[in-house]
Amino acid sequence: MKKHRFHFTCFAVCLCIQAVSLSAQNMDDHKYEVGLRLGGINFDGFNSFSAIYKKRLDNGKFRRISGTFGGINFGREFRRSSFSINAGLSIGNEKRRQVGKKTTYYTGPSFSMNAGLSKQEGFDANWNLAPGLGYILGIQYDFSEYWAVNLETIPGGAISLRQFTGSEVGVNVGVSFTSNVVLSLMHKF
Repeated sequence: MKKHRFHFTCFAVCLCIQAVSLSAQNMDDHKYEVGLRLGGINFDGFNSFSAIYKKRLDNGKFRRISGTFGGINFGREFRRSSFSINAGLSIGNEKRRQVGKKTTYYTGPSFSMNAGLSKQEGFDANWNLAPGLGYILGIQYDFSEYWAVNLETIPGGAISLRQFTGSEVGVNVGVSFTSNVVLSLMHKF
């Protein structure tokens, strides 16, 4: 009987040690984050969204890749059909600093490439290509071990290359400082 109690006690102690070590895990134990980003909520029309993937490089540093799908549009106006597609890709780095028990502030550079193609019946296809450079300013709140909410903005600039119907390639240079804030729901694993 004493032998069974000894084994049960050893088993219970091992379980307690395992439970304590599991509960001691924090955000540093997660190597990857995947999420859905919402660029705005519009009840009357198109809502922009993108997917984002983050991978830990070093302690407090992450590489991030986000893809934006601007949409596919088909239309028919003035007896002519039209088609357009827009997409983008952004790659950047984050450096994180803990500012609270569950809150992290992050910053870093971001490079983006946006592309679009449109075609109207009876005309040549138009395309545009816009490489850009921005700086990430964001805050992350971990509301559980595996889930977090991000709030960020990326002010920056871009150069736009466009080809219009029947014309040469045009270059538009513009700098955009945005106050758009993006909300992201992230899963950490």
